[in-house]
Amino acid sequence: MQNLKTNNHIKKIGIIFILFASSNTCFATDDSLVVRKSILSIIEKISEHKTVDNGAIGPGAKMSNQYKLFLNILELATDKELVTLTDDKNENVRVYSFWALAKRKYADIKTIFEKHLQDTALFRYHSGCMIFPYHVNHFFLSILTVNKIDRYCFKLSESEIAYYRKRLLK
Repeated sequence: MQNLKTNNHIKKIGIIFILFASSNTCFATDDSLVVRKSILSIIEKISEHKTVDNGAIGPGAKMSNQYKLFLNILELATDKELVTLTDDKNENVRVYSFWALAKRKYADIKTIFEKHLQDTALFRYHSGCMIFPYHVNHFFLSILTVNKIDRYCFKLSESEIAYYRKRLLK
């Protein structure tokens, strides 16, 4: 009788192990989708802020804490993390992640932009003493446009800008 109980116990442990092992395989995430905790803590702070800030805001054109957080992710996040974060539910996070990739002149920036052509979520952009409502997709195009937002980012050609402007209007 004791031997039968032991066998049943071993079978139960074996079944639990198989279920556990298979569930880990089924739900494992792709390494490219993982964002480190240190980056997520910065992202959490960015998402709590009410605006996306440019480098110089307010009287005296001071650098905001929000923009300093952006500089942190620009310096610390990997390209894969930033690509993942361009799909975040928070507009500020999507915008700053895309902006960081554009500053790095990320090779697939156009692919990410195209993925967000229909992203019409609104956010507030703070530049100088002004706060503007902006759609995410239009902001992405502005980042990629010469003489707009940030001159140190990857820029599209004039014909590409015209092409994307037409697509944004649809």
